[in-house]
Amino acid sequence: MVSSPYKCAAIVNGTAKFLISDADYSAVKLFNGYSEGLLTFASVCCVISMIIGIPGNLITVVALAKYKKVHNATATFIMNMSFTDLLLLCISPPLTISKLTTKSWRHGRVLCELYPLVKHLLVAVSIFSIIAVTINRYILIGHPRLYRKMYKKRNIAIMLAVIWLSPLLTVIPTYLGKWGCYNLDQAVGSCTVVRDQNNRSSKHFQFVSVLGLPGILIILFYTRIYFIVRKSKRKTRKTQNPINPLPIENSDTEESTTNNTSLINEYPDNREKVIVNSKSEFSKTTTSAENIDTYKDKLPQPPRIRRNVLQRSMILLKSSLPTRKDRRLGSMIVAILVAFCLGYVPTVISEMLRGITLQQNQPPLVITSLILLNFCSCFNPVIYVVMSKEYREAYKNMFKCSKRMKK
Repeated sequence: MVSSPYKCAAIVNGTAKFLISDADYSAVKLFNGYSEGLLTFASVCCVISMIIGIPGNLITVVALAKYKKVHNATATFIMNMSFTDLLLLCISPPLTISKLTTKSWRHGRVLCELYPLVKHLLVAVSIFSIIAVTINRYILIGHPRLYRKMYKKRNIAIMLAVIWLSPLLTVIPTYLGKWGCYNLDQAVGSCTVVRDQNNRSSKHFQFVSVLGLPGILIILFYTRIYFIVRKSKRKTRKTQNPINPLPIENSDTEESTTNNTSLINEYPDNREKVIVNSKSEFSKTTTSAENIDTYKDKLPQPPRIRRNVLQRSMILLKSSLPTRKDRRLGSMIVAILVAFCLGYVPTVISEMLRGITLQQNQPPLVITSLILLNFCSCFNPVIYVVMSKEYREAYKNMFKCSKRMKK
């Protein structure tokens, strides 16, 4: 078991060292070479993330739970994500502030083993919830017939169970010491995954399964969603604004025929003369039409035809340009991808550089990864709720209910 101190060694000064008591953990100095200003800045950012993220995620969960109009699969996954982010912000920033201010781990061996387990579990559940929202939207837009069959209450419950159990199965072997273990790593400045006595570690697998593959899936699905929406919008605009052929004008022949019919009606005795005159005029019009057809390429186009051609070109240009909804969807997709990259890519880069150089990480990179990882839990409610009209209505409904309760 990991509870035995001899099955897992901490990493101190680049070497494995067994820490027996809580005093041994407190004696290890963390963040050596870090400036006081940098550590203070990181502590302030952690406090800000708690002030913003805890109320934001709590309000999101309560608002979506009370607003019955948005009780669907997407809202369920967003509530699950906000709940995990709420727990993460209640656990991670306080312990991070304690490490930064004291430059040591003063919470003992047991919490040093539990803290990374809970942190990695909550981060994985939050990311898997983002994937669930992404897949949900893709099926809703790309395969609407499959949506009702797939997202029934029973299936949603199974999906939530998979979201929680799949990362749990990856962290339990590490906690038991069967695939690496959780202990203090001085270079990282925190309790994290370290290698066991058999030189095994689950850190790379956790990074790939929790960050690498989900990141690829999110990019692929949202790119597909954007192009599906764009394609359907173009089709609807073409059906609503069909391009009519240009009208053919025969004003001269129409006028001659109307004049002849009026003469026949007024003077029935002169019917034969009128018919002869009409035949002669018809022959004249046909010969003139042939002459016009012969020399039509040499004549300039009338202004009306030019306007019609211009209108058609403007319709084609307008159908190719993105609409307001397209821009809103595109900005939301960009915000999701940017938030995901800002929150987790610095941590991946920090671990990759440490694995390549086998030395202590650079202080700015470590502090940046700590700050952005906490702020990533604050971004999610803003992106998924504030940028959606339906979920904004849920916020308004909750505040209206609170005002009524006060009255």
